[in-house]
Amino acid sequence: MHKASVTILDTIAPKEVIEAIKRFNVTVMYGVPSVYMLLLKTAESTALTGMRLLMSGGAALPQQVAEDFRDKFGIGITEGYGLSEASPVVATNPQYRPKPLSIGLAVPGVAVKIVNSQGEKLPAGAVGELVVQGPNVMQGYYNLPEETAQALRGGWLHTGDLAFQDEEGYIFIVDRLKDMIIAHGENIYPREIEEVLYSYPSVSEAAVVGIPDKLRGQTVCAYIAMKEGQTADKRAIKDYLRGRLAAYKIPRDIIQLDCLPKNQSGKILKRLLPAER
Repeated sequence: MHKASVTILDTIAPKEVIEAIKRFNVTVMYGVPSVYMLLLKTAESTALTGMRLLMSGGAALPQQVAEDFRDKFGIGITEGYGLSEASPVVATNPQYRPKPLSIGLAVPGVAVKIVNSQGEKLPAGAVGELVVQGPNVMQGYYNLPEETAQALRGGWLHTGDLAFQDEEGYIFIVDRLKDMIIAHGENIYPREIEEVLYSYPSVSEAAVVGIPDKLRGQTVCAYIAMKEGQTADKRAIKDYLRGRLAAYKIPRDIIQLDCLPKNQSGKILKRLLPAER
């Protein structure tokens, strides 16, 4: 319809991404945050000349990465949100009216709301589960009636993501419901800690998880990868976090890895992190 073509890559190697952009005159790109992190780390500042839209999804885009990317390449990254059960797009930022840290507005024809554990709609600014309704939502999981009933209860697709909406309807993902850490009865959202870690000058990648703790129930553990040639100074990083986070959110341990485990698309796999200890 638009006389456009699609280029699909088998790899997220920055060199091959840049070569494909130049060879096929690519103007629009869709990728997960780690792809943009790799480009930020290795690509020349002129590598994306001619690009007009860069879309990010699949995981939260750290604000520091977004800011550094715009500073280097002169083009912003537009963040969106979706999941396979919604075919997959649910929301996206308007290209010329984005909000930092937001996944934007629900796409036309799709309804969203934020609900509490009883399924009641919450007011603007309140954190709850993001649920979705629309013709893009799946009929169900194949041959899994119990899982289907759980995911589609009340006629809405329950995403398992904690979020809130502002007065204009923009959606802000707080974290995955299953990733939330509860320590001494306090809710801790890993993404908040990860955002601060990404703002630390020598940190390249960060992921925060909850680990069992006999006294608190759970405690915070951070996994990081450093920029090339840098070594983690755990004391300095904790001091940096203390100036920006409440004391109970400071990781009990900070573990440095060469790189964080990822799937084929480059999304960080938190479920594999405890095995790295």
